[in-house]
Amino acid sequence: MFVSSIQGRMVLPLVGPYGATKWALEALAETLSIEAGHFGVKVSIVQPGVVSSGSGGPAKVCLPDGDPYTPLVEALGVLRGEAVTREAVAATVADTIEQAEPALRVPAGAPAEQVLEARKVAPEDRPFLMREIDWSSSARAAHPPGVPLGPCRRLTAARGDRLPRPERTAHAHPPAECRTSPRSRFSAL
Repeated sequence: MFVSSIQGRMVLPLVGPYGATKWALEALAETLSIEAGHFGVKVSIVQPGVVSSGSGGPAKVCLPDGDPYTPLVEALGVLRGEAVTREAVAATVADTIEQAEPALRVPAGAPAEQVLEARKVAPEDRPFLMREIDWSSSARAAHPPGVPLGPCRRLTAARGDRLPRPERTAHAHPPAECRTSPRSRFSAL
């Protein structure tokens, strides 16, 4: 029994490293299912979405006004979807263990079922998101690439035709510039 996440089948912006671990876990579990299945070993992957465990509390993210990542931070809560309880995930695990022939992948809760079903029917020629990100926000429009973004961060041209890269600035971030992001686990550069 492996407890993965719907992020083992889709991704969310800003939490790519977390999603990568879930994709890896799913590959390991599916491989184990193939390798050990003929010995009678049953492998299942429980895939919850957001779990209301309290561990995903908001982290402070310092983004100056006009930061081009503001639309992503603002959309993350909506993109993550509705939460299920720990008890619902535990019940899914218990029910799966009790089955004589459990499925390889088992969504935990209706929100996970909806996302994974939408993922199955989505086109494979572009990234999958449950909702579009509004990149036309005033934050992005207010600061074209190469224009200083404020006291927290600025973009500078690297070399030639490379994309601009963030550079650190030496100062403390005033609290007024920090926003709370739903469950993002990163901080400002």
